Amino acid sequence: MVQPNKVETDLIAPVASQRYDCILVGGGLQGGLLVLAMKEFHPNARVLMLERGPVLAGNHTWSFHPGDVPAACRSWVDPLVQHRWDGYEVRLGKFRRSVLLQYASIPSEHFASVVGGLFKTDSAYTVAVLERSPEMSVAAGCGGATNDIFSADERRKGSDCADSDCADSEWELLTDTHVVEIAEDHVVTSCGQSFHSPLIIDCRGPSRLAGKRGCGYQKFFGFELELREDWPLTNPTVMESIADQRDGFRFLYTLPFGRRRVMIEDTRFSDSPELERQDCWDVVDHHLRGQGITGFRIVREESGVLPMPFDAVGKPSDQDQLAGGYAGGWFHAATGYSLPMAVAFAHAVASGPLAGAHGRVEELARDHRWRATYSRFLNRLLFRLVTPKHRYRIFKRFYRVLGDDAIKRFYSHRFGPADAFRIIVGIPPTLTGLRPIRFFRSLLSEGNS
Repeated sequence: MVQPNKVETDLIAPVASQRYDCILVGGGLQGGLLVLAMKEFHPNARVLMLERGPVLAGNHTWSFHPGDVPAACRSWVDPLVQHRWDGYEVRLGKFRRSVLLQYASIPSEHFASVVGGLFKTDSAYTVAVLERSPEMSVAAGCGGATNDIFSADERRKGSDCADSDCADSEWELLTDTHVVEIAEDHVVTSCGQSFHSPLIIDCRGPSRLAGKRGCGYQKFFGFELELREDWPLTNPTVMESIADQRDGFRFLYTLPFGRRRVMIEDTRFSDSPELERQDCWDVVDHHLRGQGITGFRIVREESGVLPMPFDAVGKPSDQDQLAGGYAGGWFHAATGYSLPMAVAFAHAVASGPLAGAHGRVEELARDHRWRATYSRFLNRLLFRLVTPKHRYRIFKRFYRVLGDDAIKRFYSHRFGPADAFRIIVGIPPTLTGLRPIRFFRSLLSEGNS
């Protein structure tokens, strides 16, 4: 429980802040994975998580190959998974392929339930503050809400620990808390309150990469639907190209969560971040009717615009201030897949003494750096060399020439030099749709990867 004397407001006099063994800024994918890893390796540590939004994990669906997760991490990653499939389909024009790799998805609502269940459930802090100030807004960034975003049932369902273990935990969660400063040993919120720790990790998202000159964008708008008729496929279709390729490589991404529940995303690898919901919905609606679906209801929507850099910005970092997820470069620049590298970062931080976390992250960053450079080179080829309407050819060739194991290594960011060579050799299959002058100009004007 966060006591009232930890928060500085105009009603409560400031006092010395409590210290923690670890502070996590951001309650998204990376922050949540760090919570699970810390629970696995340091269950008695004092951990504080600060999340700007009203709930953990936002509104997302994270998918990955279960084989991307090392055996040492599966015990704390597996509880997050809600959907699994034995393989998936790729459909690019007339090209068809069944990829025989297991595939899995994590809905953010389930993620939030599992992660949030590890924190204290006592809300005496919230009650004490709100009783004294009914007008106080939790959006003020003063930690106006503790773990009240979960019902009692959700907390019991989400937590794998016994009730007595959870009650004794020194783990605290503040939502609606805006962190405006991260220093070496403390953070400061927008209301001026500070929290101290020798280990502070910035887990905030991709905003610092947005708008950079040296990047393209993976943008998507997804619709989760309840159907009147059965969906015709049991496995996901991770890429199904459509006719309109003017805005870059455009495809549908489909996750069947059940016979009559499906998620369909309109996804593009584009030069611009602009995304219109109606345009995306028109494509999804047309696809539904093409599959013989006449009745449906939208139950959830999600959208995103992910920077895909091809300069040196945002590589895996061993900087003095630890940063995870997109903030620290722990994502696959060429695919947008973030879970495998976020798991690796969380394991590096938590798998040994916390005092040695920086050293373990530095070693992991060195291991991934050449792959990050290569992935950014692939992005430069995609966004600067190939015209938008011909980009689908790159992905068709990728799935045509690589075996299942090589695909798994690439998506997990564990590919080797031979894999990198195999991907590049033979690109492009023709000279149609290439812009070599623009490509070489980008090397000069936008920096090298």
